[in-house]
Amino acid sequence: MTLADRSSRAGTVITSLAAAAGVALGASLVWGLRSLIVPGAVGGLVAYIVRPLVARLERFRSREAWRSGCSCSGSAWPRSSS
Repeated sequence: MTLADRSSRAGTVITSLAAAAGVALGASLVWGLRSLIVPGAVGGLVAYIVRPLVARLERFRSREAWRSGCSCSGSAWPRSSS
């Protein structure tokens, strides 16, 4: 076994360990922040769905209060008590 072979194996092992550590860190972050990820994803989905309605209201030059009311309507929904 030559020095180049040992160096190549060491690099592969270090790369594998770094990848495993990155996956473990990512999984722990997702687990710890899961209470923030779900509401953020739902809020993004609601904004994506409501955007055409807001654009139509802007086209008809409706009042700004109506547009903001439509875009913020998701925050008025009752939360579950779990």
